[in-house]
Amino acid sequence: MAIVTRSYLNQYLNRYPESKKKLLISERVAQTYKHQLLIRPTHQLNVNTLYKIVKKTLAQNTLATKLKILGLQQHDI
Repeated sequence: MAIVTRSYLNQYLNRYPESKKKLLISERVAQTYKHQLLIRPTHQLNVNTLYKIVKKTLAQNTLATKLKILGLQQHDI
């Protein structure tokens, strides 16, 4: 038995698809994560500008493609 992240499992199964038949994979999610960006209050970049940069990045298909490769999902902000 091993506890692994869903992203690791997805990467592993993409690399070794024949392993899927040999593994019993639970559908139960034990933890979820919400990532946040932090900047110092004195930094030149303000929160609104950071938000615009992130929103623009999320709108680009390149990020969605990379997240998919990692087995991650992009959620709307």
